[in-house]
Amino acid sequence: MFNNTSALVERVLYHTVTMDINNPNNEQVVHLEDSEWTALVAVITLMTVIIALGSFGNILVTMAIIQNRKLRTVSNLFVANLSICDLMFVSVVLPVNMYTYLTDGWHYQEEICKFIGFLGYTLTGTTIMTITLIAWNRYKLVVDVSKYKHLFRKSNMAVMMACTWIVPVVCLQPAVSGAWGHFGYIPMLSSCNLGLDNSSQTFKIFLLIVRAAIPCGLIIYYYTAIYVTTRASHQRLRFLSSTTTNSMRLNNQRREMRLTRMMIAIFLVFVLSYFPCTISSVIDWSRMLSKTFHMFCQTSVFLGSAINPLLYGFMNEQFRTAYYQILTCRVMCRHCRSTKNRHTYDEETENQNAALSHRENTLDNGCPEESDWALRRVWDNLSENAESRQSETCHSNTSTKGSTSTTDCQVSLDDTSGIQKLLSCKSEIP
Repeated sequence: MFNNTSALVERVLYHTVTMDINNPNNEQVVHLEDSEWTALVAVITLMTVIIALGSFGNILVTMAIIQNRKLRTVSNLFVANLSICDLMFVSVVLPVNMYTYLTDGWHYQEEICKFIGFLGYTLTGTTIMTITLIAWNRYKLVVDVSKYKHLFRKSNMAVMMACTWIVPVVCLQPAVSGAWGHFGYIPMLSSCNLGLDNSSQTFKIFLLIVRAAIPCGLIIYYYTAIYVTTRASHQRLRFLSSTTTNSMRLNNQRREMRLTRMMIAIFLVFVLSYFPCTISSVIDWSRMLSKTFHMFCQTSVFLGSAINPLLYGFMNEQFRTAYYQILTCRVMCRHCRSTKNRHTYDEETENQNAALSHRENTLDNGCPEESDWALRRVWDNLSENAESRQSETCHSNTSTKGSTSTTDCQVSLDDTSGIQKLLSCKSEIP
């Protein structure tokens, strides 16, 4: 353990070629050159930012979907599954990669490193399947809606969610068993990853087809069909007469198109972040690409996990609203909701008591008694809280006929207390 710590300190502080005196075999420890050291610092800094933003953002997405009923849609259930994958990426896999980058090796139990490599590939497969299911969901909703409700009912959704995790695990069993490739620390990648050699060409092709070609082909087909169908339908509605029904359909299509654009943006971020890593890890570029390039390729995968929550908030108004509500009421002011509830309860109790007092002093015809004291009491109680008074009007017309004056008074009670009424009275004052 002391040797590992010493090597890490030397790597961080000196990054020069030295002899490790604690190494019993007196092996030379080659540290980074200045250019590689600069690249390592940049990668570690970027990883730190990704861990902070990715963890906070994906927790925020999950909380928004759980707490906001409007966000509990079929599409957003897939988004929640995607956020869980991203959260596990940035909170479990990424810190381990930071450690291996800094120490240039793995110094703990090999089984842990194998599990981290397996987990990283499983999460990647789950992400790919989830994004493909999102595209399929949008396709069925826009292009082929006849069986949408049957396909995406609760029982089927549970099966789909389970498959996004089970299928990647099954596909990786050849590597887990060691038949094709192996999981562990890969020196060229400086991480706990999947190692593939020339004897694993079949498995390489299998991964390229299952993890890249088929999902990307399906997603491109689905979104192309959605675009063509939506564009044609939009043009037809524009030529029809401007009726309420057509206007509602047009608004619904615009809303669906905005949501579809958000899903397309998620797919594009996925392609841009995963494609370099897929090429660098599946195809053997060890003789052509440097270790630093592999580090940046792997970091780009984690960057996508931090960008997705920003996309949801930037491109979806409901997510923006949910983010704002959580940040203002659950993070910045933990007790504001309970305080607001107590304040609302006090207001309601006060208004109800005032209304009861007014009823007790009201005659059978609904008008106050002779002295109009009860009406003034209601007025004073409502005036103490401006939020609970929506409208109050009082108009007095005094006309003298002999010894009699007439007073017209009208008060509107607030509906927040549940006793909204319009009291209209005409009383004779001697």
